[in-house]
Amino acid sequence: PSSVSTYCIDGTNGNACTLTFGPFCVLAQTSNIRYSDGYVAIYVDSGDGYVLVSDPGRKYAKNQVVVDRCYTNLLSVKVANTNSDAWAGDIQVSKDYGATYSAMKCDNCGGTTSSASPIFVDGDNTAPSSVSTYCIDGTNGNACTLTFGPFCVLAQTSNIRYSDGYVAIYVDSGDGYVLVSDPGRKYAKNQVVVDRCYTNLLSVKVANTNSDAWAGDIQVSK
Repeated sequence: PSSVSTYCIDGTNGNACTLTFGPFCVLAQTSNIRYSDGYVAIYVDSGDGYVLVSDPGRKYAKNQVVVDRCYTNLLSVKVANTNSDAWAGDIQVSKDYGATYSAMKCDNCGGTTSSASPIFVDGDNTAPSSVSTYCIDGTNGNACTLTFGPFCVLAQTSNIRYSDGYVAIYVDSGDGYVLVSDPGRKYAKNQVVVDRCYTNLLSVKVANTNSDAWAGDIQVSK
């Protein structure tokens, strides 16, 4: 209809539409505290596996930016140090095109918190008592994973005339698309179609193979 602002049509011929919500920006910067300058290896997984984005053989100075990159998709970040000269700094992520940043969370770090802002990274297997989050023992192959979820997908039928109908919604949380709605069910006005949260979220696909259209809102909580 001419009244709709966004549409995904021709589903009976196999057409589906992809919904995204990036980009995401990763910012890693050395701290300004004593002994924070050092070595660090940072890897980013934007959907195709981990890629090294820092120079692990370079000693980063205090206040120096190590990584400042944006990605259409972002699953997680890994950090390690194979050198005995430790690095300390902040690793943050932006979910709003770099307007604001928040600390990433470390899944397997030591310390009293999981925040990667700040984080201490060393090749040795000891960390100072003053650091709240640390990733150590890098010379023995240890690396720590940083994440920033969860993400929640909410799809709900509108309340306008003729909005009730059929819809197939697929979610890719890192392992390919999975059907999360019932494409053979007619969803009523105001009815919630999908309300699920995921540790990682790459994208969503939507389609309708029925001639009875569906209209609604598909949103993501970041």
